[in-house]
Formats: sequence, C-alpha cells, structure tokens
Amino acid sequence: MSVVLTVTVVVLAVLGLALSVRVVQQYEQGVLFRLGRVIGVREPGLRLIVPVIEVLRRVSLRIVTMPIQSQGIITRAGTPAAATGRAARRYPTPPRAGYPTPPRAARPQPGAGTTTSRLTVRRRPRRAKLPVPPRTEDGA
Repeated sequence: MSVVLTVTVVVLAVLGLALSVRVVQQYEQGVLFRLGRVIGVREPGLRLIVPVIEVLRRVSLRIVTMPIQSQGIITRAGTPAAATGRAARRYPTPPRAGYPTPPRAARPQPGAGTTTSRLTVRRRPRRAKLPVPPRTEDGA
C-alpha cells in the first residue's frame, strides 16, 4: 500500500513540476496573470508558475513587417514610376499586450501612431524608342 502511495505522490509531483515550468525566449517577455490580474512582466529565461492559478502569456518584442503591393504611378514630370513599401508594426509594451483586445469602439484606429511605413519610389526602365525615319519633301 505504501509503495502505491509513494509512486502516486512522485508521479503527481513530476506532473505538477512539468506543468509549472515555462520558457520565455530571448526575443519575448512574459506577462504573468494570477487569477486574471496582471502581476508583472517576466524577463527571458526559465520561469516557474503555479499551474492552476497563474497564466504566463508570452509577448513577442520583434518588429513585424508586411509588404505592400506595388503600385504604378505617374510623377508630376509625366514619367512612370513604381511605388513599393513595407509597413512595420511594433506591438505595445508587454503588460498592455497581454490583455485581450478591447471592444471595437474602444480600439484605436488602424495606423493611429502605431504603424510606420517606408515608401520607396524607383523609376521604371523606359521602353526603347524606335528610330523615326527622316521625312522627305514629297511626304513619303
């Protein structure tokens, strides 16, 4: 009887330890919630939590870039050009990023100071012009 009890306790201890270990990567920070309230920010590394009571949400600190589709434009000088760009977005600080998204009315408008885009304009190569034959006096 005591062997079964000992094995059960050891299995439960190993299971509890496995559920309480969290790894926060170098490019992330963790936001620790205890019963739904923010307790604080956890730095990268090996972190221990209380499995049922605490939740550790990982927030990426990387800048996310998205390509913008190329568009053909005409400059003021009348030359064709292609406009390409990338939108870069840096997400909010980790404690704010750990919360679920607010209702639609309370959300900030897209691009309200959180996104930046860089526009690069490159000139399209001109088409080769065919040589125009010289005109003769008889109009041919």
